[in-house]
Amino acid sequence: MSIPLLLLGIVALFISAIMLIVSVIKKKPKKKIFLACIASFILLIIGSTLTSKAEKEVDKNLPIDQQIEKIITNEMGKEVDGKKTIDSIKVDSGIAYMKINTNANAGSERELLKHAAKLIEPVSKLKGVKVVQLTFLVPMSDQYGKTSFERGMFINMNQETLKKIQWENFDFENIPNVANLYDWRDSVTK
Repeated sequence: MSIPLLLLGIVALFISAIMLIVSVIKKKPKKKIFLACIASFILLIIGSTLTSKAEKEVDKNLPIDQQIEKIITNEMGKEVDGKKTIDSIKVDSGIAYMKINTNANAGSERELLKHAAKLIEPVSKLKGVKVVQLTFLVPMSDQYGKTSFERGMFINMNQETLKKIQWENFDFENIPNVANLYDWRDSVTK
């Protein structure tokens, strides 16, 4: 429904704008045409808002790994520093394994925890997921300046823990306290 609404808004705005221009040229501006322009513009805004929300929704008919991929790319994007954001996704025996590349700017513990909450919540609600295991790979440089993506943060939450979390009130900075397993590599800049 959102795409037809968006198209209707575009067409209506175009037609009413032409009518407004013609009425101004003829020096007979009409309030109805001006109101039609405003109404068309509002319709256009509503349609585009609904379209962007629809694009972020995950199709429940897709295989679970593709649903997880959509959740990750909606939150983190498709690429980071010229490398694919998703290093790997695997779902096995109810465990959702996710390895995600991040850039140096998003490498702080607080930023990664914020992303983690926005990923763990929807993934944990997918049918068949009992455990969420999330690994953030961050760029690290060795003493010679060679950079590689290495494990910076690791989070594991089982079904019991996930059920306890009230996501609408949950403070993402509490992830280290509630996760079944949590590891933060101290060499990553805070």
